[in-house]
Amino acid sequence: MTKSRQSLTQGLSASIAQKFITDPKSVESSQTLSIQQIQLPAKQPRRYFDQEKQAQLIKSIEEHGILEPLLVRPLANGNYEGSNAIL
Repeated sequence: MTKSRQSLTQGLSASIAQKFITDPKSVESSQTLSIQQIQLPAKQPRRYFDQEKQAQLIKSIEEHGILEPLLVRPLANGNYEGSNAIL
């Protein structure tokens, strides 16, 4: 990687880290939620979901479970909004 590209990547990584990484002491513990409590984000960029790929994802989750925790944020109505990155 060239020096200027590496510098750009490091700058991008730092800005992402500032936005998404918080002090570990302030992060609440994980909890299990009902799927009914999780809503699609209001600004969900994807409007079309390929049925075949969705079926593959469902099969994988049935076989292996969800391998990484889903990230959600609380809403005022007691539900949670899923991250655009995961939904």
